[in-house]
Amino acid sequence: MHYRNYPEDWIAELGEHYAQHVNALTAEKLHSKSEIALELAYRDNRIAELEAENARQREMYQRLEAEWDSQQGEIAALRERPQSITMTGAQLQDAYEYCVPDFDDPSHLETEVTIWRFDGADKRDGENISEPGLYCYFVDCPEEGSYGPLGKPLPTAEQEKQQ
Repeated sequence: MHYRNYPEDWIAELGEHYAQHVNALTAEKLHSKSEIALELAYRDNRIAELEAENARQREMYQRLEAEWDSQQGEIAALRERPQSITMTGAQLQDAYEYCVPDFDDPSHLETEVTIWRFDGADKRDGENISEPGLYCYFVDCPEEGSYGPLGKPLPTAEQEKQQ
């Protein structure tokens, strides 16, 4: 670096920074050109190290940002795809009987349920489920928990009394 290529009023623009360096050089008893050059070289080296680290960090950030952007496209594409669940007739019948226990009450046909798949790893909060399969819960009251796995025979009245 060549330090003599600066305007006449540069020292005034540097203000406090210039004064701090003059005071530091005096306090550190750096009076010879060699001592001052050594101190400046050390600082220049440290600045170069920090600039290189900054460049590495910036490059990593740009890489991560590009990866994030590419994943957002994939996520958007997944969200646009219709969600579907393949069910057996027994599972569908089981879900229907759970949702519409009284076939004579037409208001039960308005009941909304969510059907979800438990693969053995990911559970909904508060669920005590251990068997993989399809489950459903009432949309209006998910806190009551899920029913399932769908496709298993409903317990008879006698079996419910025994529990």
